[in-house]
Amino acid sequence: MRCGAISYVTMPHPAQLDDYYKQSLVAGELGRDASGNTDSLIARQLLTMLYWKADKGPTLDFGAGQGNLTREIIQQGGEAVAFEPYGGSALIEMGVRVIRQFSDFNPGEQFSLIISMEVIEHLVDPIATLTQLYALLGEGGRLVLTTPNAHGLIARMTGDSWREAANPTHLNLFTMKSLCLVANAAGFSKIVRIRRPLSYGKRGLKRYALALAQILGIDGGLRVVLTK
Repeated sequence: MRCGAISYVTMPHPAQLDDYYKQSLVAGELGRDASGNTDSLIARQLLTMLYWKADKGPTLDFGAGQGNLTREIIQQGGEAVAFEPYGGSALIEMGVRVIRQFSDFNPGEQFSLIISMEVIEHLVDPIATLTQLYALLGEGGRLVLTTPNAHGLIARMTGDSWREAANPTHLNLFTMKSLCLVANAAGFSKIVRIRRPLSYGKRGLKRYALALAQILGIDGGLRVVLTK
């Protein structure tokens, strides 16, 4: 594609994906590619980067996976609602409100902030989902997306063997250009890429190299704020 996006020619059947995600929940480390592997450090750094405040109302963690972002929000004194179709039992035990599907939201319910970490690449129809998330945002609300960068240096160097492309649950992989096209189609007009570095736990020279790659926009991830 001209925009540099990577996707399946023929998408997997929804029933196949449903079975795969259900199996990933009981597969431990083997299922992390499908069930989510965002750790608490990255969640904490992202909240800091967004100047997140606990008193701004509930934050929607869309595609909560193992729930690390939700837990970090709660630990910092905030309120979180987790959207997670497959997992979330541990979050429910914590008293977190877990949403399984869009029809479970209350009529007219809206959020000022929705965070979706490493989820959009798993979606069969990202435009349809972003359109639904747009409707859940109040005026001026923000949708924060993180996703692999198909135009990053490693992606360009490794080509078809790029780790993110080899993940069978990654149905659509985006460049900044393709992500903007999808966001525009869903109704978003204000789109800003965050280039402030995340450390990802790296130290020494690796940390400095990663920071430089993020500032230049050639790192392996996209972090984008969409404002309604």
